[in-house]
Formats: sequence, C-alpha cells, structure tokens
Amino acid sequence: MQVILAALVVLLAAGAANFIIDPMGVFFAARLPGVNTYKPEILNYWRTALPLRAHLVRPQTAVLGSSRVLYGIDTGDAQLLGPDAFNLGLPAATLCDIEDAYEIALAGGRLQRIVIGLDFFAANARRIGPDCGVGELRHQPRLALAKTLFSSGTLNAAQKTVTKQRRVDASIWQPSASGTAWLPPGHIARRGGAHKMFLEVEDIYARDYFLLAPACDFRFGSPADPEAALGHLRRVLASAHAHGVAVRLFFSPEHARLLGLIEATGLMGRYVEWMGAVARINAEEARKAGKAVPALTAHFAADAINEPLPPREDMGFAMRWFLDSSHYTPALGRRVLEEPAAIAQAQRDAAVIRERIAAYFMAHPAERAEIDAAAARARERCAGR
Repeated sequence: MQVILAALVVLLAAGAANFIIDPMGVFFAARLPGVNTYKPEILNYWRTALPLRAHLVRPQTAVLGSSRVLYGIDTGDAQLLGPDAFNLGLPAATLCDIEDAYEIALAGGRLQRIVIGLDFFAANARRIGPDCGVGELRHQPRLALAKTLFSSGTLNAAQKTVTKQRRVDASIWQPSASGTAWLPPGHIARRGGAHKMFLEVEDIYARDYFLLAPACDFRFGSPADPEAALGHLRRVLASAHAHGVAVRLFFSPEHARLLGLIEATGLMGRYVEWMGAVARINAEEARKAGKAVPALTAHFAADAINEPLPPREDMGFAMRWFLDSSHYTPALGRRVLEEPAAIAQAQRDAAVIRERIAAYFMAHPAERAEIDAAAARARERCAGR
C-alpha cells in the first residue's frame, strides 16, 4: 500500500508541475517570469497543444488552417473575431488535419463560426495518408489530455522549459492563450534576415509540398476518387451547415515569389483548378443545405503580395505584409478579414496572379533566378540526382 501511495504522490506531483510549468502551452494556468514564460519545447508540440487547448476552451469561433493562420490571424483580438475565438492553425496542415480540427472545435458544444484559411498545399493528396489528422486528440481528447498532463515526456519538457528561460531562442514561435503564435523579439535577425527566410521556405515548399519524391506530382485524389483530399473540406462544410455554424472562407495570401514558384514547378494550372474546385464545393454544399453560399474571398492586392524584400544586409528588417514567402503578418490577416474583397473566381483570379508574378519579377529580375533554382533542385531530387 505504501508503494502505491508513494507512486500516486509522485504521479500527482508530476502532474502539478506539468500543469503549472505548462511546457506545451495547453493550460496557461500561471505566468511565472523566469519559470515558464518562454516555451522552447513548443516547437515539437504545436499539433498536440492546440487541439488539447481547444478542447479546454471550447471556442465559439474557430480559425482553421495551417501555420499561416496560426501566425497571421490574431484570435486574441476580440474586435476582429469576438471574445471567444481560438486559433487551430496546425503547422503543415492538410485538409484532413483541418477536418479533425473542426470536429474538435465542434465537440466543445459552443461553436458558432468557423474561419478557414485555404492553402493549395493542403489539398495535395500525396501528403494525406491513411493515418492523417490528429487521431486520438479528436476521438479521445480526455485520454490524450490525461496522458499529456501526467507523462514523463511532458515532465522532461517542463524541466527543459525552466532551465532554458535565460537562453531564449528567438527563432521559435511562441504560443498564446488564444492559440495564435507570436514571435520573440529578434526573430527575423535570429533566422538570418527576411531574404534567407524566403529562400528557406521556398526550398521546403518546392521539395516537400509541391513536388514530393518519388512520384513528384501533385494531385487531389486517386483514379478511384479524384477529389479525395477535397472531400475533407466538403465534409467540414456539410457539417457546419447541418449544425448551424457560420462559415467564412478565404484563400491564403501568398507572396508573388511563392506564386512564382508554383508557376516554376509547373503547377499553376493545378492551382487554378484547386481554386475552382473549392468554389464549386462551397456552392454545392450550401445548396444541399438550403443555405446562402458562404463568402469565399481571394486577396491579391499588389501592394501586399508584391511587397519587395529588404536588402540582404538588413538582417532585422520586418516586412509589413509577409514574414516569409508563405506566412503573412497579422496586419495582412486583419486586412483579409476586414477589407471588402472580391468573391473568388478562379479564371479571373488566375489572370491577376499571372499579372502580379510578371510585375514582381520585372521589378526584381535577379529574384527570378532564385525561384527557378528552387524548382530545379526539387526536380533534381525527383530524378534521384
């Protein structure tokens, strides 16, 4: 009996430490300077922490998408999204992840509105396997929460959190109580400046999101189900309509360099097809439910997506609209949600996109070579060279 009691005391002590130190940013029970304000271990736990936090806060408004919305849409701003909004932007999210995130928010029983940032790379069926999504966090959230609270892994992360408080790595995004990520001071300089950040992201997208080896193609499904990936979005919309949840959709803003990379990898036709498919599915599901078609907007303002990069030597310069070629800033996120924008129309928007790409690289011709090089490296990897 004494052994059992001793083990129980140790377990409860570990749980208490994990709860207070909160290395993953799940509980936000206490803010203790010098103990837990900086969370270095979050880098490995975003996809666990956000669903668990959502299970606890039971949001009325959920923002869904990838790390683009995680950083770019400020759910802590009550004027923007209301007082009970939570950011469920999962890093590298596929549409399968977004469906799971939606179900987690819906299970809270208070969901009234969803805002979805739509990303081309999220619809690549090559990235969606049979075990996609966040599994246990959706189907058994209480068990997952208990495992997290009392696990030795969390305790180890808590220990590292305390010991690293005076050695802040400014490159690591930090969590907030509303889900939205924030950047430590000096983040851009720590990562080598905006130009380097753009180049790194473009290499990742070309290699891991657009042209995945070994097949190096981009498809929305299989011959048996050509729109399997988009089916996740269809199910989210159908469920939202059935549960009386308001829907707001937008295509994530992307810098002209990343749009140029899509063109350089030969995927612009597929990009336009994706935009058209999303618009069609949005309209179809609304009609089935007898509801008004939710707003689906695209944002290609030249001053934003054609924002010039700072000089390479200006390591700490923060661009107004973009952190890198993929992630837009909260300033642009607010603009996306507040400014009147044209309802997305794939063919019209495709013409605008091509105009923006041409104008950007005409103004910055040296950067075209950087984009072509990123596409070439991805193709070489596909060829096994």
